[in-house]
Amino acid sequence: MNPYYRISLMVCRLTAAGFVLVSVLNLALYWVKSRHDGTAITPGHCAYLSIPLVIGVLILVKSSGLAHRLAQYLDE
Repeated sequence: MNPYYRISLMVCRLTAAGFVLVSVLNLALYWVKSRHDGTAITPGHCAYLSIPLVIGVLILVKSSGLAHRLAQYLDE
């Protein structure tokens, strides 16, 4: 296995995990803030806060292809 491929795959997966973690923390903090303030949780705000979650899942699904392209770029 090409070392550039392994490194780029790790970077892609780490980036995706970071996006997912940030989104989950944002949603959790929004839920805690809403419970503390006694306000309703709006679906629009939840959808807005879950955009990084969708981006992270897409990066995770496409990580093999992205890593392959990045490894080819670094190999040249």
